[in-house]
Amino acid sequence: MFRTLLLIWPAMLLALLIGCSDSGTNSTVGDLIPDDTLGLNDSDTAVTGGDGRSQCDTHIIRYGHAASVDQNRLSVKFTGPIDDGRCPIGLHCFWEGQAIIQLALTTADGQSGTISLIRRPGHDASDPGSPYAVEAFGYRFGLLALDPYPVWEQYTPPWKYRATVKIERLDYTGDSPVVISDAVPWEICRTAYELVDASADGDRLTLSVRYGGGCGEHFFQMFMSPSVFMESEPVQANLYLQHVTVDFCLAYLSGSVSFDLTPVAQLYRAMYGRDGQILLNVVPCSSSDDTLQVLFDTQ
Repeated sequence: MFRTLLLIWPAMLLALLIGCSDSGTNSTVGDLIPDDTLGLNDSDTAVTGGDGRSQCDTHIIRYGHAASVDQNRLSVKFTGPIDDGRCPIGLHCFWEGQAIIQLALTTADGQSGTISLIRRPGHDASDPGSPYAVEAFGYRFGLLALDPYPVWEQYTPPWKYRATVKIERLDYTGDSPVVISDAVPWEICRTAYELVDASADGDRLTLSVRYGGGCGEHFFQMFMSPSVFMESEPVQANLYLQHVTVDFCLAYLSGSVSFDLTPVAQLYRAMYGRDGQILLNVVPCSSSDDTLQVLFDTQ
């Protein structure tokens, strides 16, 4: 009996070492986080670190579990469906693909809704200006990782997934600045809206918009893309409005949103060495809406 145990124990130890080695190797893919390094059990959230930044707002949520955020002001549950279209290990793809998950949100005062988050390998969704960030109920959400990473011809059941989500409470003072970006329009456009009017007063761009909702405050971001001006007289810049809040109430609302054009003026001065005029093309996400044009003087 004792000799049998001596023979079995090294085999068990070797199996454990191989399992740890596999996790460590796979983590180089970018989205994988070994279970044994997180210390997770059936609880639903954990804090990560290691890149020098504050990680107090980063939560690892297992499928079917909920994380309590901001001193119980918000509950975030990782629910389905999961659409994992990332290029799997063992297959050569022409693009990296993306994964989409859904989070069910419930606030302390009873508001609820569902948002979709997108994960594209190599794209930093934690950047406030990222087109993959989503804002709802006064928080910004970014999907930093979805584990495990897919492997060619291997099925991953939903309960094995865990999402690393950065959640940041928003506290804007003043207008949100225009984000200079090279994101393509399909990356920027999300929730539907209708563009009604646009005007510029100094460094402030104000848009009149209509959108569906009624459950809470709505958030918008403005992108200048591409990050260069189109040569004409005057030069032109394309702006895209991103509606980043998901609201499932059925009212049809109207309002105005304003953005700080200072980053656009600074880019113009850096490129041309002077002040001047820019024709801003506010391009709608819906093909049924017309592009609105506003003349902006950087002086």
